[in-house]
Parts: sequence; structure tokens; C-alpha cells
Amino acid sequence: MQRDGSLHLQTQRLLLRPLWPDDLPLAAQIMRNPRIVFWRKKRVSLNEIRAGIKRSKKMNDWGLGWWLIFDLQSNRLVGSAMLQPLENTFEIEIGYHILPEFWGHGYASEAARQVLAHGFEILGLPNIRAVILPRNRPSLRLIEKLGFGQRGTLLHVNLLHRYFKLERAAYIERQQISHLPKIDTS
Repeated sequence: MQRDGSLHLQTQRLLLRPLWPDDLPLAAQIMRNPRIVFWRKKRVSLNEIRAGIKRSKKMNDWGLGWWLIFDLQSNRLVGSAMLQPLENTFEIEIGYHILPEFWGHGYASEAARQVLAHGFEILGLPNIRAVILPRNRPSLRLIEKLGFGQRGTLLHVNLLHRYFKLERAAYIERQQISHLPKIDTS
């Protein structure tokens, strides 16, 4: 599946690969799904998706952008993940969208962990942000489980979001603790 030397990320179950110009139908499956993009009154246009694919391609040289997520076993599209500059800032944000038929299987968590590892371990980012709508409870639970701390609220795409941050040092500490051997206390 690799083309033009683009950056692929992989987990035990998932392949994350950058968006390609001919991925419009796949990206539209995600971005035009009203259960995923529930905050928009109007459906995301194909031109907006094309523009997003172009922006993502430009970010690929820096190791950033949007990735489509595929199940390795079935090669089915599961969703998308991203690491990109937060609108009108120099901060880098993480995001993910999972198709509804794959909700509840841990795919968002698995993909987000891989994107965080890429951002902190490969790119050496000092921190990563997340912006989440207050009513998106599953995403709020996931981002907190990943170690992000809330830093307040932020107006993003004209909607009030909860604003989170994870520092590289905190990420590394969590990784080291999770790799410690378990102590039998019985």
C-alpha cells in the first residue's frame, strides 16, 4: 500500500497511511457521516474534503497530516487519525474519527496511541493538544485515558471545545511506567 515514500504507521491490528489525492471517496465516507461530524449543520462538501487532502499532503514532509486507518486483517477502512497544526496556532493537535460500525472495538485508542508515539518519539514534539466538544463523551474519556490534562476551553470552528494538552515528559513517564513488570501482591 505504500506509494511515493509516504509515512505509514502500523499497530498490531491497524495500518495508518497518509491520504492520497484519489482517496476522496474514502475520506468522504468519514467526513460526510453525520454520526461522526455531528456538530455541523451542513454536510461537509467534497471541495472541503479535497482541500483537506491537499493540506494533509503538504504536511506530510514534516511527518504531520491525516492518515486513513485500515484493519490489517480485512483491509477495511476503519476511520482516520491526524496530527496537524491547531487552527491559527503553532500548536500540534491530535484527532481521530472512527466509522460507527467500528465503535467500541478500541480502534480510536490504538490509532491515537500510535499517532502520539509518532509525534513524541519520532518527531520529538514538546507537547500535543486536543480539542473536543463537551458532549463527545467517548472522546473525552479516551483523551483523559491517554494522559491529557484539561487546560480550559477554546473556541474552535466557532464552537466551544474543551482544550487538552499532553507534555512529552509526561508521555515518556507514562510509557516507562506501563513497561514496568507487574508485581504479584498475592
